Amino acid sequence: MLFTSRNHHPITRIQGKTIAELQALIDDMESLLKSGRQYAAEEVPEIRARLGSLLDTGKGILDRTQRQSRAAARASGEYVVEHPWQTALVTGIACGLVAFLVMRRH
Repeated sequence: MLFTSRNHHPITRIQGKTIAELQALIDDMESLLKSGRQYAAEEVPEIRARLGSLLDTGKGILDRTQRQSRAAARASGEYVVEHPWQTALVTGIACGLVAFLVMRRH
């Protein structure tokens, strides 16, 4: 199970890794686009290949993130089914806190 009530670390690691990969992808694309020079006609195929590679990398990151999100949602659903009273308690406390904060503003 990807997500359990005792261990939030796998989700945090996945988020951190995905954010780092996306930042590296953005940095690579920016450096390619901001190189500050005109490209010769013979360099265009190489640049296209590099941009295609970066695009494929981005698609791979997106696909992996979607799979991991679905797994986390599935695990959350399983937790709710396995622990309905705990879930109701946490939801009730959260609603009570929100109501308290809203009432405090008025």
